[in-house]
Amino acid sequence: MAMFHSAKADLGGTPKPVKSGDNTGLIDGLTEISASMSALCIQIGGFSKNLVTPAFYENHTFLNLIQKYFIDERYEIDEAIRKLGGWALDTIEDVTKHSQVSDPSSRLTDPAEIVNHLIPQFKIMISLSQKSWALAIQNKEPAIVGLNISLSDKLTHFQWELKAQAGKYK
Repeated sequence: MAMFHSAKADLGGTPKPVKSGDNTGLIDGLTEISASMSALCIQIGGFSKNLVTPAFYENHTFLNLIQKYFIDERYEIDEAIRKLGGWALDTIEDVTKHSQVSDPSSRLTDPAEIVNHLIPQFKIMISLSQKSWALAIQNKEPAIVGLNISLSDKLTHFQWELKAQAGKYK
């Protein structure tokens, strides 16, 4: 018996049926990644424009690079979700519901504060990617395994760069 992963059929279109239990965990994992990336895109975009620092251009450019990567990679994640029979996130409510990253407690304009906020958020993203990677292996989805390996590597690299940035501010 087939089930639908999402209850969004009322928003138009009929979701592709997902065999009960086959890909639901993987779709959920990818959805958490997509939502968390969306939330971080908003944060990083704001951080890059609200910086107050003599090194504005350097920090602004670095944050914009990360934001662009997230936008491009989220497209690939959403395509994988659709391939598996799920729905790409299309509402702010969905992003809020599924995101695993947290908001800062106040507006961040100092590069050191921004970096210190982002480092644990990247740790969360790396963990989500690795969990999804394991589920993709279990579900014999080699393209999604590759997507998660690439994502995990890039997130680890960005986290390393953030940690190097943090060293500048000590």
